[in-house]
Amino acid sequence: MNFPTQIMNVVKKIKINPPDYQRVFYNWSQIVGGHYSKLCSPYKVSNLNGGKILILKVEKGCSMEILHETGKILSLIHKFLGQKVFIHIKVIQID
Repeated sequence: MNFPTQIMNVVKKIKINPPDYQRVFYNWSQIVGGHYSKLCSPYKVSNLNGGKILILKVEKGCSMEILHETGKILSLIHKFLGQKVFIHIKVIQID
């Protein structure tokens, strides 16, 4: 199964508008800028209390910086999409 197919399967499962979900993944560096896109990237979307959370995978040693900037990152995403899609960002560190 290729990456776009995996994305579409997740999109169908969590019922997010596919263009919004795909736009976040495909335009990540444009949305958050070069600094943040080097430190983290979208990993997956999950459900939390009736809302959607964006899970970011973060470079080793950068978790605290990204955790402090989740509000700003959410604002950048919502501004780019023109609507509030995610209620929270979760950060996971992948070695």
